[in-house]
Amino acid sequence: MVSRFLAPLAALLLGLALVGCAPEGEVPKVETIIEPSGEVERVAATGAETRVDGPVIVFLGDSLTAGFGLGPEFALPEQIGARLEAAGVAATVINAGVSGDTTGGGLARYDWSVASAEPNLVFVALGANDYLGGGSPEQAKENLRAILTRIKEDGAQAVLASVEARSTGIDDPRAEAFSRIYPELAAEFGVPHFIGLLSKVRGRTDLLLQDGLHPTAEGVGLMADDVAAFLVPVIAQLEP
Repeated sequence: MVSRFLAPLAALLLGLALVGCAPEGEVPKVETIIEPSGEVERVAATGAETRVDGPVIVFLGDSLTAGFGLGPEFALPEQIGARLEAAGVAATVINAGVSGDTTGGGLARYDWSVASAEPNLVFVALGANDYLGGGSPEQAKENLRAILTRIKEDGAQAVLASVEARSTGIDDPRAEAFSRIYPELAAEFGVPHFIGLLSKVRGRTDLLLQDGLHPTAEGVGLMADDVAAFLVPVIAQLEP
């Protein structure tokens, strides 16, 4: 199992830059630089990591994917990769998580953060920041539909993870509308739907950082257990 990390970002805005090409059979590494002004610049880092036999899995998400507040080895994709390896599943795991990212941000950077890796499988976990930032569920759904369309056009398998809004939805029509996005799109595209990315850590102060939003390393481990178990049969059905 080989992993590539996109370091957690402290800013909510993503500055886009082109990623340089790596030699055939290698995955270009990307380094995140946060300038003193708070602006974010993404540049190609030196070197590359060689892919292993097996599928390339890209995790497209926000801070929950990037590993906000944790060392890169504790980020969700890396922990999932470790569990896949322990289960005897060889895969190249690529962390395309950017803290603060929205569905629109994920769509805007799709070409260089997802398509450039030529993935076999893309795990999409976006939408929480659309809700928190006051975005409309209709626009978030259109952005996710566009991402899933791109994945399909690229010949890759998608998995759509629902990221629950903080509200229960009972007294918040927006939260209820956001919650409907994921099962509806999963059915529309016929893709696996991972329900409840945060279900194991929600409301657990012992499994959340002080901000009450992001999981601790232990919390990420519990999330990774569930996601890895979900992905094993999906990976097994991928075309060689």
